[in-house]
Amino acid sequence: MSKKPTQDPYLKACALLGETPKPVLADRSNSDEVSIDAYARLIVCIRAKNMIDGKIWIAKYDGTEWHYYPRWRWTKTNAGSGFAYVYYVYWDSFTYVGERLEYRTYELMKEGVVEFKEYYDAYLTPYKPKV
Repeated sequence: MSKKPTQDPYLKACALLGETPKPVLADRSNSDEVSIDAYARLIVCIRAKNMIDGKIWIAKYDGTEWHYYPRWRWTKTNAGSGFAYVYYVYWDSFTYVGERLEYRTYELMKEGVVEFKEYYDAYLTPYKPKV
């Protein structure tokens, strides 16, 4: 049985938000540029995932809602990252990732970790100097 190709989550998010997608980064030799590009794509993907009834969710930091974001741990065996656990913020604006990468529910955060793995990996990859 062949797997049906899935649509790029970034393109899907742009369509939901009515945004024009950025072109694919052609030169991926600069790890900083790759990380910046992935961060920009994650912002759009998470914003679309957090939509409520077709409207963009605006986070509130007044104690009325929770916010979730994944925490990552680095692995020595493959020099990559893995989902370690979730962290949430209830009323404080304290966060390791900033509002743009927060999810409005735990379930959306768990889905996003899987759905946007390609972008998280590129965003979290450490700097690699050109040789």
